[in-house]
Amino acid sequence: MQNLKSGNDRGSAMFALDIGRFLWVVLLLCLIIEIALVYLDLIVNWQRGSSVGAIRRLFNIAPEDGLASLCAVLQTFVVAAVVWINFAVSRQTMPSKYVHCG
Repeated sequence: MQNLKSGNDRGSAMFALDIGRFLWVVLLLCLIIEIALVYLDLIVNWQRGSSVGAIRRLFNIAPEDGLASLCAVLQTFVVAAVVWINFAVSRQTMPSKYVHCG
């Protein structure tokens, strides 16, 4: 069987990433999730949409053991990951200010 890869080809691919658009999509997605959780709290808890106590506790946004707290932690993690990815991509694509001599 022949080796089809040359010495310089490592199987990597190049792609373009519009960082500004990507950040807006992440921001809008986070806002939509937060608005949906507030709406579910309104329907389930305030308007008595469910009589099951476990479901009412799950969608209650006030306590720390609710679904809203979990989403807030996950959103914080995703935002931090996006910031680090943007930093890494911009660091690789931007030329260095410093010139190494000697």
